[in-house]
Amino acid sequence: MSDGPAMVRWLLDTRRIWQSGPLKKNASRALRLLKPEEQAAVDRYFQIKDAKMCLASYLLKYLVIVRLGSVPWADVVLSEGRSRKPCYVPKHSYRKPVQFNVSHQAGLVAMVGHGSGSSKVGVDIVCINERNGYGIIDSEGFDGWVNMYREVFSSQEMDDMKNQIQSIMLKDGTVVFSDELVTAARCCKRNTSCTIILRSGEPKIINSNIVIDAKLRRFYAFWCLKEAYIKMTGEALLADWLRDLEFRNVRAPWPATASGTVANRWGETVKDVEIWFEGKRIKNVRIELQAFEEDYLVATASTDVTPGSPAESGNFPIFEELNIQEDIYLCAERV
Repeated sequence: MSDGPAMVRWLLDTRRIWQSGPLKKNASRALRLLKPEEQAAVDRYFQIKDAKMCLASYLLKYLVIVRLGSVPWADVVLSEGRSRKPCYVPKHSYRKPVQFNVSHQAGLVAMVGHGSGSSKVGVDIVCINERNGYGIIDSEGFDGWVNMYREVFSSQEMDDMKNQIQSIMLKDGTVVFSDELVTAARCCKRNTSCTIILRSGEPKIINSNIVIDAKLRRFYAFWCLKEAYIKMTGEALLADWLRDLEFRNVRAPWPATASGTVANRWGETVKDVEIWFEGKRIKNVRIELQAFEEDYLVATASTDVTPGSPAESGNFPIFEELNIQEDIYLCAERV
């Protein structure tokens, strides 16, 4: 990792660390890097997988303050800003404030940090298959699934999710484009057949599960984008303006397996999503959505659109996959 960047994006995969035995024993080296009250917060989790993600979140918060704030690990103190959003507020003028945000799900922990007290950042990670929505979809249809979230999404977003579909890939590798899916886009039930009309004019019958899975993936794209934005602001899903915040031109990025990147676990990045609030387009926030492996989506939002900044140029720094030994232990234990 480079020293002193304005913005960083990191990913720590806890599925590959602290894999056996009690966490207090197996992750004792990592736990010793935290304060007693933070260790206790980790210990409160009943599920080991959740405790691992909590521990990793603390480590990344410390690391981002060390890297961007030039603070020795032992001197790190986590602060809270507006709406109790974690940040680093230095006690001395020679220290730099640091804004950051963490998200974790299904073993992965994502961190976005910015070495500025004025620029806000938000990140959200979702795992599409961790929360199985098929039961509700089978009984209520896909429209019923979307309707469950009417307090989160605007009517336009819900209509978009229900009736639009992006390109899909069939089992034989054939890519079917959105203009060939006009009829199939209205499909809302699994385990049936639906018809697509290829550009050649040839009708083709496909299993509706392919369509529903594509719709569900796009639903989580909307969810991930909205979460990243509201986390950037420091609000929560209870904010009374959620339905006034709309995302347009949304598509779910192709997963790594579809993009042909066998060695690279990162898939496609979508950068052209539009943000609207109360009918007006927001241009002072940059947001992007990237696929990871087959089932993860990661959204990043930032208010830093000053000339020359990564967000202003439309190019956030790449996500760095951190190594617990090389990137965290060596940094924390450096004398």
